[in-house]
Amino acid sequence: MRLHFTVSGDGKESLVFLHTGLQTGQTDFLFQQEYFKGHYKVYAPDLRGHGKSYVQDVAFSTYFSDSVTDLIETMDSLGMIA
Repeated sequence: MRLHFTVSGDGKESLVFLHTGLQTGQTDFLFQQEYFKGHYKVYAPDLRGHGKSYVQDVAFSTYFSDSVTDLIETMDSLGMIA
């Protein structure tokens, strides 16, 4: 699953912020994102089942492994994984 994410900054290196709990990438770590976007390209994804990365049926038994797969697929689609 390709996750919804926001991007800010225009640095050559990328930085990915992963939100916690019921937050989304758009609302978590706002101060940190503001600081680091001056030096990095900052990605803030909405993890599976949060924000705009909606899935109808979230399998809680595989949530964490599915979330890792989602992140890998999203980063790969952005060319972040060689």
